[in-house]
Amino acid sequence: MKTLPTETLKDILASLLESGNSLKSCSLVCSFWHSLIQGLSHKRITLTDYCLDTKAKILRLAEVITTIAMHVKELELTLSTQNFRILEGTKILEEIMNKGALNTLQIIGLQNCGGHLSSDKLHGLIQHSGIQHLAVSGIHLIKSSVLNRPNLRTLQIHQCKFVDSFDFEGTYVMGAKYSFAPTPLPDKNGFGYVEKLCINVSVDTTREKSYLKDVGLNLTALTLERYVSWCNDTSFREITMDNFPNLSSMTIKIQGSSTFINSFDITHFLCTGNPTSLTRVQISIDMGWMTTMHLRRFFSEGYVPFDIHQIFGFMHHPLLTVAVVQLTISTEAAADDPAFLDMQLMTECLFGIPLPTHVCIEGRLIEDQYQENLDEYIEPELGPWAIDGEGAPEDDEILNFQFWAD
Repeated sequence: MKTLPTETLKDILASLLESGNSLKSCSLVCSFWHSLIQGLSHKRITLTDYCLDTKAKILRLAEVITTIAMHVKELELTLSTQNFRILEGTKILEEIMNKGALNTLQIIGLQNCGGHLSSDKLHGLIQHSGIQHLAVSGIHLIKSSVLNRPNLRTLQIHQCKFVDSFDFEGTYVMGAKYSFAPTPLPDKNGFGYVEKLCINVSVDTTREKSYLKDVGLNLTALTLERYVSWCNDTSFREITMDNFPNLSSMTIKIQGSSTFINSFDITHFLCTGNPTSLTRVQISIDMGWMTTMHLRRFFSEGYVPFDIHQIFGFMHHPLLTVAVVQLTISTEAAADDPAFLDMQLMTECLFGIPLPTHVCIEGRLIEDQYQENLDEYIEPELGPWAIDGEGAPEDDEILNFQFWAD
């Protein structure tokens, strides 16, 4: 057995790891296999509050971290303030950083940790030189310098607020004292090698517009999520496709009322400039709540609160091979309302221009805002277009239509 190639042994052990009982009872678990088993079984560590007795799990991990830290390549933290304090009181983070194997870090929902986010341990962890894939979500107080990563390849930023430094003589925030001034996201020099970026632009649009302009040069994949409302600056006129010359895949998700979605100016973003590498595009627009009157205008009178024809026109770009447009509307009207049952008028409104064969259009009309149950009732094979309300609750009907270009 010792003559088997290492790759074969790893494949065998990987299949055994899918069942813990099989691995424990396997006679092959001996000293020769020990290092390979540790390398596979301790590749990823997840510390989360979504399990029983998180404190005990952290303390047990602290007891063995010295022997397994060199195998840890992926680390995910989703902890409350209390459990994050417990983690900081151990040597877990230090051991993982010192061993040098970590390349993927995901930190989710630490917004309640307050001052602990200014700790040297956490910022040192984010600045770990080996990290290539970084996802940071829900951190409201984080130094902008921690994201200056020369080796970074994939970056996700979601609901974060960046600051230059912390002053513990300031005001109370989340139970801890702070006085800080928000600063722009890190400049382009810190993200010179980022290839994939997912950013939720909901904290400070002005700074993020400049940020996207700076870091777009090297991006190959971009996910842009935006909730638009009256209280923020939603215009992206400073950003065009020319800012992303190497972009090959792009996803845009917009949510909000029809009035504010118009102010996002998505058509200017898409239709200004000439992307030279883009092959895949997905655009998802959730227009929120519409009254029966607005629905009638939308479908029967050809009223569209943003120039959707320009968006579909963008889909004719010669380099595109896959394009999906999703449109979601919540309504008070019944699913059999003649205002939007006329498929001819609806397709003339939404699909008034010829579409290339690589484009798929999906429309979703949801009565009584049953958004959470939507995916359950979507049929992938509906033909060129169809209305499908079967299976939905009688009192909360859902109307779906799907259109594939011929």
